[in-house]
Amino acid sequence: MTGFAQFWNIYEDAFPQEERRDPDDYKTDLLKDPYYRFVPFFDGGNMIGFVSLWDLDAFLFIEHFAVHRKLRGNGYGTRILRRLLGNGRDACDACDTRDARGACDAASHGGLSSSSRLVAGSKALAGFGPSSVPSPRPKIVLEVEPPEGSLAKKRIRFYKRMGFHLNGYHYVQPPYRRGEHPVPLKLMSYPKPIHPNQIKTVTKRIYRHVYRLQKAGPEIR
Repeated sequence: MTGFAQFWNIYEDAFPQEERRDPDDYKTDLLKDPYYRFVPFFDGGNMIGFVSLWDLDAFLFIEHFAVHRKLRGNGYGTRILRRLLGNGRDACDACDTRDARGACDAASHGGLSSSSRLVAGSKALAGFGPSSVPSPRPKIVLEVEPPEGSLAKKRIRFYKRMGFHLNGYHYVQPPYRRGEHPVPLKLMSYPKPIHPNQIKTVTKRIYRHVYRLQKAGPEIR
């Protein structure tokens, strides 16, 4: 299976159609955008997840973040996010519970041992553009579905455990395709909530670079 096929299987399974791009977006101008980064993560040569994000100078915006369905709940999501937050190279890299063989206490990392090593990026995915983990920023922002269902609440709890804050501002994701409707979402931010004086600036940057809106976009309040 090609690198793109591995990515698309994870992507399509993790997000509904209104919250994901078309395949052609990844094969045309998106990968040429200097603000965009696609970072696949591998363990043992297999893609276990990915992060697509935007380096918007003052903050990183995580557009999509997913782990393969069969591997969820095993600590991969936590380890990937730690890499992005700059809290450590990997959970096991900073471990102080190693034994004489150099193996760590797997239980301290969600059941993963030091033999389970995350690798970011791959030459096989060079067509995706820059694949290295960007340097940490003072702020990271991402979208989540409102806390109205069990799955949405579970995701929000995960991000909160990682230090993110759920912002109460009204926010909608502009549609990816013509004829579709905006999607009501919420913004979460790390390591602090978005200040009321900053919310419009943050949102305008997301709308302009990520969703290619030339105007201000939907009203933020």
